[in-house]
Amino acid sequence: PIRKAIAGLQQAGEGGESQDFPLHTRGNGEIARLIDAFRRFSALTHRQLSEATGAQDYLETLFSLSPIPVLITDSAGKIERANQSAVTLFRIPLQQLQQRHLEELFGSSDYYTMKNHIDKSEEDL
Repeated sequence: PIRKAIAGLQQAGEGGESQDFPLHTRGNGEIARLIDAFRRFSALTHRQLSEATGAQDYLETLFSLSPIPVLITDSAGKIERANQSAVTLFRIPLQQLQQRHLEELFGSSDYYTMKNHIDKSEEDL
């Protein structure tokens, strides 16, 4: 039973459907309780992953379809992502926009004003 339990755990680590791994136990021994706990843990993890994926899909749709221009940058101000509204506002193709720096879009003065505000408030803008 321990070898089968290990195989099930390895399957889980590789992204398999581990909550249903074929291991049958009898009684209330330690191995049976361990396998039962693992199955419950695996089912909970699978359910939480499904919920997180659903939430991520929802946020991605909200980002993509938002009428408000949204730019996502790294901490240095390089644009990593932009939505279609930002592409429309700046009239720059998405691929090119995602390679730019905020300073290029807003100019040095406005960029450093925003950066200083963010640095002082310790918040994201």
